[in-house]
Amino acid sequence: MDEESMGRSNSRKAVLFISNNDGDSIAKVREMLASAGIEYVEYNIDEEPAGCCGGFKTETPALFAPEGIFRGIDGIAGYIQARMSGSLYKSESAYW
Repeated sequence: MDEESMGRSNSRKAVLFISNNDGDSIAKVREMLASAGIEYVEYNIDEEPAGCCGGFKTETPALFAPEGIFRGIDGIAGYIQARMSGSLYKSESAYW
């Protein structure tokens, strides 16, 4: 039985890292991704417990996509533009 028939897709979604401090910028990023038809899931880093390693820190908004990591509105906009033009490298890595 293949993955699609089991309800799993072969496409990998991007992960949009957000923070409670992002304000209006996150709405703009959500709109840009929706307009480009890019599927993603959100992860709020402020909801991550501190744990033994002192918590999780990254610049937000940030998009962890199969093609790479893109930080800030300008980085995400650049990713969208490159993806729409077909100029991004697509990895077939089983580890992503």
